Amino acid sequence: VSHIDDGTPGQRDRLHLATWVAGELANLVDIPVVGNATYSGHAIGNVNNNGARYIAMGNFSQNWNFATRTGLASITNFDSLNVNLNTASGNGRDFSSTGLASGTSVAVTAAGVNGAFFRAPTDVAGVAPSGVGGQFSINATGNYQAAGTFVAKK
Repeated sequence: VSHIDDGTPGQRDRLHLATWVAGELANLVDIPVVGNATYSGHAIGNVNNNGARYIAMGNFSQNWNFATRTGLASITNFDSLNVNLNTASGNGRDFSSTGLASGTSVAVTAAGVNGAFFRAPTDVAGVAPSGVGGQFSINATGNYQAAGTFVAKK
């Protein structure tokens, strides 16, 4: 990781062996407007730990309330760090973090997720989509930066 994207126009991130998420996004009209779902999966990312560069893995989970379009995303056991993020969506499908939640490791100074709900061919309109996926970033004390992707299924 050369640095974490801070939104500066024209900025480039350079990642060694970067990962990505691919799949069919859920249709906006098919996203339910009531109910809850829990998604479980994994997170993988590139780490720059005070100059030491390596790839780390951890667990990812997302608890989601379709009525309020809010949830809690958790990345745990990622290079000995745990991150809990409050998440929200404007359109019901695409979500992003709105701030750190309790249970986050003390060393974490900033973190974020951007993701979306993905569908499987067997998904039915009005029923929680089969999966979620997206990107995350973590900054921690000691010149620690990480960025990567997550995927999870219901």
